[in-house]
Amino acid sequence: MKRIYGNRDGTVKATHRMGWYKIHRKIFANPLFANPDYLGAWIWLIGHAATEDGPDLKRGQLFASRRSLAKAWGWPPKKVRLFLEKLRAQDGARFGARFGAKLTICNYDEYQLDGAQTRAQTRARFGAPIVRRKKREDESLKRDSFVHVAFRLWNETAEKAKLPLVRDLSDKRQAKLGSRLADHGIDGWKTALAKVEASAFLRGSAGWTCTFDWLLEPRNFAKVIEGNYDRRGTDSANAADDLSWLN
Repeated sequence: MKRIYGNRDGTVKATHRMGWYKIHRKIFANPLFANPDYLGAWIWLIGHAATEDGPDLKRGQLFASRRSLAKAWGWPPKKVRLFLEKLRAQDGARFGARFGAKLTICNYDEYQLDGAQTRAQTRARFGAPIVRRKKREDESLKRDSFVHVAFRLWNETAEKAKLPLVRDLSDKRQAKLGSRLADHGIDGWKTALAKVEASAFLRGSAGWTCTFDWLLEPRNFAKVIEGNYDRRGTDSANAADDLSWLN
């Protein structure tokens, strides 16, 4: 059967090819794919990539543009661009010299490797390791991992302190949380959560409770971590008299 993996102009031609492809369970360990849209798009890319070397494409490559991907996935172009940038930050995918013309899934064989292939063969084909270099210090990847750890820690603290739980870690929330972690680190986030849990006022003694979104604001986070609320709430009546310092 003739295999077509997109066109040179960057448009993706829909084809239905027989056969199957692998999805390793470790995909669920990547925080990026906690977003179901991103997970579906990644599976789509793997399924549409070339499975063997050809005259124009190597195994793990396809012709695709951001516009064609937006159409195929039903996404706005901005969302496609953000997803591809996050993939590229993880060495998950990269574009050729003409951005949007040829897309390479850098770790394609990490998921599709069979017994006849070795990692050395894959590295030789693409000219670079297909997985992240173990010794490389990639701060953006570290921060992305810590964002999800920090998100989980908030919900654990909120459950104990009877604060509002957070169900949706939106892109906006991820960005704000990433900024707080970049400034204070995961240890600073843990310190802030401990102070929130210890503060009767932040837990609602005056009729108001600290929320995840409130804590993400730079000014509020700084006040918490600096101890401004450490003694608030020991006298609920006095704390309720003045709420002007909340924001």
